[in-house]
Amino acid sequence: MKIIKKYLINKIVVYTLCLFLLLLFYLVPTHEKIKTQININNELKEQVVYLLDKDNYVSRVITYFDKNTIEEEIKEKINILINGSNEFNTFYPLIPKGTRINSLKIEKNNIFIDFSEELLKVNKYMEESMIEAIVYTLNDINGIDNIYISINGNKLDKYPNSKKEIMYPLNRSFGINKEYSLNSFNNICKTTVFFYKENDELKYLVPVSKIINSNDEKIN
Repeated sequence: MKIIKKYLINKIVVYTLCLFLLLLFYLVPTHEKIKTQININNELKEQVVYLLDKDNYVSRVITYFDKNTIEEEIKEKINILINGSNEFNTFYPLIPKGTRINSLKIEKNNIFIDFSEELLKVNKYMEESMIEAIVYTLNDINGIDNIYISINGNKLDKYPNSKKEIMYPLNRSFGINKEYSLNSFNNICKTTVFFYKENDELKYLVPVSKIINSNDEKIN
């Protein structure tokens, strides 16, 4: 009887061990699976886009996609500025939904981009932030310095709501998240600095252009 009992216990131990090993094999990814996942991620290129955070700052966030041409890269970035991204649920796009790219032309270091009229439906409080997001997102592309925006073939020379004049070419000198501290029109200095913020454990950068009266060098 003792021999039979001992035999049964040994059987149970062996079966339990086999079951554990089988579960381990199926649940833990193999070296090949891990290697494949890494290769997939390596195929994607780091891309910078500027979206609105919960505090209404135009923010620099990183996404990943890969396009063969600069034109494809521009279109994908603009698509994110229009429709947002599932990666960034707490960030908001600044270009109105339904906006389309009518045409896109690249000449040397310049981008000429023509939008549909839906772009003019931008919220009046966000129209300058929208231009900032477009300029900084496209200006991040290597070799691109200046951006020119038009609507159905007509140059966008004024903001849709405030009717303030837009000065071209648009580049990083345009500024972003502007803060003004001026007491005269003399010795005006514009400097952009980046601050770290955190949102739902995601760390990102917020650029702020400070416009002040100063004779100091920008680094000071």
